[in-house]
Amino acid sequence: KERADDMADKFQAKEKIYQDKMTCLTREMKNNENDLSKGITELKNELSATSNIATAMRYELSKFHVKEDLTRLELDRMKKMWLIDGGDLKEQLKTERKHSARLELIIEALKEQIYKHASELKAQKRLQEQEREEFKSAIRKTQHELWRQQFAIYSVAMDVDSLFLFFAERLANLAG
Repeated sequence: KERADDMADKFQAKEKIYQDKMTCLTREMKNNENDLSKGITELKNELSATSNIATAMRYELSKFHVKEDLTRLELDRMKKMWLIDGGDLKEQLKTERKHSARLELIIEALKEQIYKHASELKAQKRLQEQEREEFKSAIRKTQHELWRQQFAIYSVAMDVDSLFLFFAERLANLAG
């Protein structure tokens, strides 16, 4: 009997587990149904929005076609006007070409003057560079002479015999 009670308890426990699983699966199935119905609703809304966009795009396309037709008509009108005014434009073109030729002659004359001035400028730059080098050379010579004199004064000031000799030579030069 105990064994039968034990088996009955096991079956009841399994039945409880299966009932819990079925409850869980039922909840999960309801959640999935809700999610699917929400998804379907969203897709319907998106389809409606897409349909509205498509309608708006068709309307815009028809407006574009109307504008294109108007533009073509205006282009045809402009072409006719251009053909009518073509003779005047040719005369203006001839006048502009003559004017352009005169300007080219003036430009060539100005180029010659520019080349002349450029060569004079180069000559002046060369002369200036030469003078700069001569000036630098003179500065170096002056600096060297200054250094020699400073060294000589330093040598004379540091050596008593040289100092005495220096004053003696100066007195002799002054005395004649």
